Amino acid sequence: MKRTLLSVAAISTLVIAGLLSCQKELSNESGGIVPPAAGTPIPAATPVQGAVSGIVTDENDAPVANAAVTIAGTTYFTNSRGFFNSPSVTLDKYFSTVQVNKSGYFKAIRSFCANATRNYVAVKLIPKTLAGSFASGTGGKITLGNGTEINFTASSIADKSSGAPFTGNVRVYSAYIDPTSGDISARVPGSFVGQDGSKMYALASAGMLAVELESDAGVPLQLATGKSAAVKLLIPASLQASAPATIDTWSLDDRGIWIKEATAAKNGNYYDLQASHFSYWNCDIPNSSIYLQLHVTNQDNAPLSNTFVDLRPTSNNLWTHCGGLTDSLGNGTAFVPANEVLQLSVYANYMCYGSPAYTQTIGPYSANTNVNIVATINQTVQQVTVQGTAINCSGTPVVSGTAVIYTGANGVYHSTITNGSFSQVILTCSSPAAVDVTVTDNTNQQQGSTSTVNIINGIANAGQLTACGTSINQFINYTVDGTNFSISSVNAGASFSAFVNPGAVKTIIYGYDQANSAYLNLTIAGNAVGTFPVTNDSLTINTYYAATAQAGATNTFTAFGPVGQYLEGNFNIPFTDVTTGPTVHSCAGTFRVKRLQ
Repeated sequence: MKRTLLSVAAISTLVIAGLLSCQKELSNESGGIVPPAAGTPIPAATPVQGAVSGIVTDENDAPVANAAVTIAGTTYFTNSRGFFNSPSVTLDKYFSTVQVNKSGYFKAIRSFCANATRNYVAVKLIPKTLAGSFASGTGGKITLGNGTEINFTASSIADKSSGAPFTGNVRVYSAYIDPTSGDISARVPGSFVGQDGSKMYALASAGMLAVELESDAGVPLQLATGKSAAVKLLIPASLQASAPATIDTWSLDDRGIWIKEATAAKNGNYYDLQASHFSYWNCDIPNSSIYLQLHVTNQDNAPLSNTFVDLRPTSNNLWTHCGGLTDSLGNGTAFVPANEVLQLSVYANYMCYGSPAYTQTIGPYSANTNVNIVATINQTVQQVTVQGTAINCSGTPVVSGTAVIYTGANGVYHSTITNGSFSQVILTCSSPAAVDVTVTDNTNQQQGSTSTVNIINGIANAGQLTACGTSINQFINYTVDGTNFSISSVNAGASFSAFVNPGAVKTIIYGYDQANSAYLNLTIAGNAVGTFPVTNDSLTINTYYAATAQAGATNTFTAFGPVGQYLEGNFNIPFTDVTTGPTVHSCAGTFRVKRLQ
């Protein structure tokens, strides 16, 4: 697996509606053509250092383990609870992307605005369901359960990788995505923001479609250049009466941005459109917006982090749904319609949709605005305060640390330990009897064991916990041609991953520290204690992005722990690189990296 490191500028200069992605649904009483919006200028990229945490669930809201989550060029894996965490990495204030891959599901792409904090993301995967098949030479029609159709013409399919014509059987995997569903904030591909030239828009969706094409052998296919497929896309029932006669069509790119394509015409309760390629397609009206920044606390002024916030206009001629999770400080951002009074609702998470813990109206706003929200939480959810103290291995208070709190369906919370104490307010509609708490000492790189803490009268008092017992220090110390490099978890910008490739007897070790110009990606042909060859699969050593291991390139594992524990060892890699010709370089070092899969 090649991991390409991208600067924020290289990723994009495009903004995206952030932690609170906004979707304006349709209302046009005449059913006519909706005038185009003026759009919003695309701000310049703004790098921030922030972490990302989240939960990945399946179509039944059950946690998904071992899903591959890619953030800022690094891949992490969800644990048995469906949670993932990244360290502090370079994100963008206006446009950051999380991609999730799991066998049996469509690739999920989530776009969000990032803060220089811990950002939270919820991703609900969409099953990759076989909708039908057809012979490429004759074409065919695929019909979904709700009447949505995809019509393929004869000889219109090509190999996705080479572009060569494909003549065999074509398997069509497809899913309809209803933008009016209560869980849309966790299921939406990208977010509800699109781009057309130099402007961005908040989008009003009238229906979305996911499509992937494969051969019987699983080879990815695509529409051939110059070919298209006719799509009849269902309009959600609540929008059918007011949907406009003509609407723009948009497709999702790999950054999670909806790109303007063409137009679709209303035909009964469906839109007819032509798709020139496949993954995700969307019928939307683009709308002007303002950038709204929220800070959400409860009535006691405690920040409500990792909390779902919903916004919608109160006027009869406009219905907008903006939903997303606040960050570790209770902050959230959204592009919302200008000059509209908005109803704001606070939920424990998207699974609690329909039973808000708090509501109020805000606005209207004609320009970008910051708003403080003090939410008086009602009895529809349980409000729990998790608190305690933490000591280090010497028995003194932890000066700088983190309490990681697991709360079932709600996800995971990261509460800062300051001068030995922590306190975290969480909302839950599942009413758990207890939470799990693990404390870490960031200064001494130590972690304690996980404690289960009972909730009594809305308080989970963990008492005194010890952040000691397991070293959390990760490092890759190495030399390249005699020059020393170090990637260490004591540095805020360093990131690591180590995992066993489930499809082969291979182990991948990765480390990156931009500030110290250190980058290492190794693939080892072994997954146990012992000595094994270093392969040429994505071998990258600092600026040598096309490194080729030479004879004698080996790695020795001295410890090979299970998932969640550590891999330790040393390596010696003579290598060449295409940029330096036949010159043989040397690389040797030691490592201790946490295993993610």
